Amino acid sequence: MLRLISTISLRELRQTPLRALLMFSGIAAGVTLLTAVNIVNGSITEHLKRSARMLAGRTALQVIAPGAEQRVAVRLVPALASVDGVETASAVLDTIVPLADRPERQRIFAADFSDQRLAAAYGIRLDGGANPATLLIQPGAAVATRDATAAPAPSVRSARLAGAAGTVTLEIVGRLANGSPLAAAARDLLVLDMVEAQTVLGLGDVADRIDIILDPDARIESVRDGLYEALGPGFEVVTPAERGVEFARIIESFQSTVQAFGLLALVAGVFVVYSATSTAVRARTRSLGTLRAVGVTPGQIVAMLVGEVILVSLAASVIGAIAGLAISFGLSELVRETMSMIYFYPFAGDNPALDAGAFGIAVMAGTTAAIAGAVVPAMRTLRMDPISAINQEPLAVQRDTGSSRRLLLLALVLGLAAAASIPLEIRWKSATLGNIVSITWFIAFVLFSVPAVAWLATRISPLLERGLGVTGLIAAQNISVSARRSAVAVAALALAVATQITFAGLGHSFEKSIDAFIADFMNADLVVSSNHTKGGWLEDPIDAYEMARLADVEGVRRIDAFRLLPGQRLNEHRISVLAATRSFLDPETFGKWFVEGEPVDALARVRDARAVLISQTLAHFTELKAGDVLELPTPSGVLRLPIAGIIVDYTSDRGSVILDSATFALHWNDLRVSRILLHASPGVPSEDLRGRVTAMLGSRDDLRVQNHQEVIDLQRREFEESFKATGVLELFLIIVTITGIIDAVVSSVSERKRELALMRATGATPLQLQRIIMIEAWVMILAGLSLGIVGGSLSAWMWVNFHATYFLGWIIDFHFPWVTAARACGLAALAAAAAAYVPARFAAREDVLSAMRYE
Repeated sequence: MLRLISTISLRELRQTPLRALLMFSGIAAGVTLLTAVNIVNGSITEHLKRSARMLAGRTALQVIAPGAEQRVAVRLVPALASVDGVETASAVLDTIVPLADRPERQRIFAADFSDQRLAAAYGIRLDGGANPATLLIQPGAAVATRDATAAPAPSVRSARLAGAAGTVTLEIVGRLANGSPLAAAARDLLVLDMVEAQTVLGLGDVADRIDIILDPDARIESVRDGLYEALGPGFEVVTPAERGVEFARIIESFQSTVQAFGLLALVAGVFVVYSATSTAVRARTRSLGTLRAVGVTPGQIVAMLVGEVILVSLAASVIGAIAGLAISFGLSELVRETMSMIYFYPFAGDNPALDAGAFGIAVMAGTTAAIAGAVVPAMRTLRMDPISAINQEPLAVQRDTGSSRRLLLLALVLGLAAAASIPLEIRWKSATLGNIVSITWFIAFVLFSVPAVAWLATRISPLLERGLGVTGLIAAQNISVSARRSAVAVAALALAVATQITFAGLGHSFEKSIDAFIADFMNADLVVSSNHTKGGWLEDPIDAYEMARLADVEGVRRIDAFRLLPGQRLNEHRISVLAATRSFLDPETFGKWFVEGEPVDALARVRDARAVLISQTLAHFTELKAGDVLELPTPSGVLRLPIAGIIVDYTSDRGSVILDSATFALHWNDLRVSRILLHASPGVPSEDLRGRVTAMLGSRDDLRVQNHQEVIDLQRREFEESFKATGVLELFLIIVTITGIIDAVVSSVSERKRELALMRATGATPLQLQRIIMIEAWVMILAGLSLGIVGGSLSAWMWVNFHATYFLGWIIDFHFPWVTAARACGLAALAAAAAAYVPARFAAREDVLSAMRYE
């Protein structure tokens, strides 16, 4: 076997470099994208887990409130420190603060370092060996990692933060040593004393969490029980590892979505390998027949052909893995931006790295895809008749006349299986099953390409003959003879177009749904909010007392406000709480969004704190309905209120609970708001009112004032930024498409060299031959575009109505992306036509005598 590969296969690959290059390109492009996605996902997930672990130091348990933004009272520390088995209880702030002198944001970590034990407990070690606790208790002091605030960081001696009351300048009194756990947890970190951090953030005596360090002989579960007893309801006690794993689990469905689309590029590569191997079998009929005649078994020939593909795929996979590492640096930022918008969290990631595991997955995926593409055409040689093959007779490899019918049947079975799996996806609420359904659908409609192209060739011949004469007739006949090969190029093009339409349909539907919701939900003349955000579109909360000041501004007719608290826990779900003022909870704002319940009565009950509303998404995931009693954990205990109605809401990917501001303030002990909405008095232009509001706020650069259109434009920009990553996926699918078209045209030309030469010898001009080849290419292009539009439209519809709910959370309305679909089809057609033009031009101008001697 090895001798066959070393003496025959390597020579064949050297003699047909273009065919080898096409196989290489198809597999390399797919492996590149899949590897980049895996590296980015792994980088983000590992950073979440490692950061939670390293920032915890010796902490064994952490006390947190159920909401992501909700803080805990520092006054709880003494009671928790007295629980049996607790050595130390430490209040901690771990948050993000904007820098005052540039748009970047700074992560800060704070604890009460007047307790000398804490610096050692968190592994804070400084360059030079200075005592960090002694330095940090000085007013206005901070220590930093080497990358904090600027580069080169060691030369920076201060940090200017945009605090709650204005700019705060901190003196950097030390740098964390490289071996310090905090330095390993975050490359860009400031460490402050708790009092200093509370002053910067404008907080009362609250913290993000309370860390619990255990006595050496304490049992973690018994201590956890004791902490719950001391705390009462409304808190969670978790390990640092559990927090990291929980956040990684939350983003898992999004990451699997990106990975699923990455797999499509590798699926397209399978069809390129299939086409190239099929062409190789036909072109090498005589040599393969000779091998059979001298005693090589059919199994050895199959193994040789597959072995050739494995050699190419191994090289392609290695290069693809390295290229995937290279593009992961750029893709990482795009993916993190998308996740920040969805989850309201500033995601970070470790430096992308290609470890042994990721490299092994890349090689295995590329090689498996190549074998899957090569094995079917290689198996056809089992039916080879050696004598006929040596004589190069047409039936040297017997044709399978039922192939098209079987492929059509298989495509129908897969399509029906995908459709039948959707009810199970809905019942089990399974993102994994959604992935399987999506990929199965793509494979089904790609398999449909072979019978579709064969059918098209028989129907299009008369049309081409009438419209284009003899050149059109010859082109149609050639497509009919090589329907299987042509179908592979059609399938690659259809897959690229369908994927782009799917992406665009999902994005466009989401954008249109959000735009309509925001336009009504934020229907005010001016919106006042913080100028800072931890991630995505949601700004940091601001004090509610700003409402009283703004209400006194001349020209303000009405003032509304709402608070959005993400990260609230409801059983196993991570939801949001939306608290709105009484005037905001009116039928004019919420009435049109009701899907269950009577708006006037339901909203009246919510305003009177007698009920709540829930979003359609939350109802879908929890099967709650109007009339049920919602039991929601809060820092003050469990809130129990009936559900008065269900509405459409896009403020959270896993659903939201809508209640009045007074109920929220009572149960969450929080008087902050996310946005303040101002309605101008009749006859007062919004720009005049903006001027008065801005003048009243004075130099408050931490607040911004926007009109209605600016709010909508901001949301749209955030959305567009979050979907930039899809451009990378589309690029690689276009590369595979071009590869498929080139392979189809080159294979067709290579097999017909003698035929084309005879046509030249009998009077055909190079222009006519080129025209025949380009007509074939354009028929394939139009067939691919048609299949891509149909398949992509159905795929986008399925994603919007089913899959997106389990991957991304939201329930959105379907809007077909007409503009994007037209652009995608135009670009794909131009790229494919350009890819076909070069081999067509060379074939038409090849020397006649050399071509006639070709075998």
